Amino acid sequence: MLFLFIGYGTKLKLLGELAERICPRCHNTAAWRRLERYRYLSLFFVRVARWHREQLDACPVCGYAEAGTDSPGAHRGSLADPVHA
Repeated sequence: MLFLFIGYGTKLKLLGELAERICPRCHNTAAWRRLERYRYLSLFFVRVARWHREQLDACPVCGYAEAGTDSPGAHRGSLADPVHA
């Protein structure tokens, strides 16, 4: 009998803290965070492929995110929103 463990999903990676900004959604002033979001495929718990990478600037209070200044795609919305390619 052969067991094959395949997985996929979306991962958020914290890249660092940014300067304080006022959030357009919740109007709180906080130090925003730079995140990298990507999709991945894993085989036997080892990631074998990554695609659709993007950098986001995110509000730590409400989760509102917008494309980082050096990110090519412009996505605005909550981190829970799916990204459509």
